[in-house]
Amino acid sequence: MVARKQHAAGASYPLRAYRAWDAPTRWFHWINAILVATLLILGTAMLTGRWFGVGDEGTHQLQRIHVVFGVALTLNVLWRCYWAFRGSRSAQWRAVLPGGHGYWKDLRAYLSAFVAGHPQYYIGHNPLARLGVTVLFILLAVQILSGLTLLGIDQLAPPERWVGEPTAQWPVGTPIPYLPWAIDWTGADAAAIRTPIRLAHLYGFYLLVIATIQHVVAVITTELREGGDLVSAMLTGWKSLPGRPEDENKTDVGPRRRPARRRH
Repeated sequence: MVARKQHAAGASYPLRAYRAWDAPTRWFHWINAILVATLLILGTAMLTGRWFGVGDEGTHQLQRIHVVFGVALTLNVLWRCYWAFRGSRSAQWRAVLPGGHGYWKDLRAYLSAFVAGHPQYYIGHNPLARLGVTVLFILLAVQILSGLTLLGIDQLAPPERWVGEPTAQWPVGTPIPYLPWAIDWTGADAAAIRTPIRLAHLYGFYLLVIATIQHVVAVITTELREGGDLVSAMLTGWKSLPGRPEDENKTDVGPRRRPARRRH
């Protein structure tokens, strides 16, 4: 028996399963979620620790843990950037970032259909989600770059020093004077740039909190309005849709439908 789902307009469509996400993309997503959540919790603890009696030594230990998770996040994001060139169609930049032929037309059509209560279905990211993902990537890039720069300035104790010290000891007077490692980290240059970099990291933190909450709310809203098993699709790789996906010939990977199981 084929499962069927009642469409908002009253028509009934058979649910069909499509391959949406490859394994490396799913691993990145959940590792990234764990790392970002941990870093946000650590950041909140460092900002509010003094309210609860956390002293300088406790704050320093939180910073060390924060750096370890930050380096792990950096490596994970770098892997995702590589996979955006080598991965399946739905994992590549052209299916993740906004833009490309007909994108803005697709975005307007998606929003109109969503507001009208007749949502369009997508195997990969829908046009609005691509904007949200881009915002998250930009904020992650800001946090990574500002965090590594602060690490080079502060030169914390090991294991942070393994990352920060080589940066801080890069020869001053390099031919590329505008890169972070061209700065005399021990002199006035470091003092001059630490405050704006720290503020960028701080406000990036606040924006990342807002963007993360928005991401969770968007997933829940889309799941309720459109279905599609968004959360389980990021676990299994398969997305069940009650209608023909708009990107069926653009971003699906491998077999379009889940193969039938054999009965023993």
